[in-house]
Amino acid sequence: MQETKERIPFFSALTDSRISHVLSAIHANPKETWNVERLGQLVNILRSSLSNYFTELVNMTSLQYTIFVRLQRVSCLLTETSTPLINVAQSIGYQSEAAFCLSFKKNMR
Repeated sequence: MQETKERIPFFSALTDSRISHVLSAIHANPKETWNVERLGQLVNILRSSLSNYFTELVNMTSLQYTIFVRLQRVSCLLTETSTPLINVAQSIGYQSEAAFCLSFKKNMR
């Protein structure tokens, strides 16, 4: 079991009901403005505790994870539909095409 946890990213996070709930919330609504305080309220964990625990299990901050989910969703929508980039970016929570492009360049190195 330990070997599996080391090979599959986020496996430990999925086995924890609180962090799993946070991940589900982010995936269900990536457009939402998620912050650690709000995510902590979802699972009744203090902001600082959730921040540390989330990062320990997921290996990135909740903000980084939210951006990761958004970029993955944009990628799927751009390859599976003919929707213009600006519409896709806005549907995922970016305010403009420029904001999306900046986030993409910063996070997809």
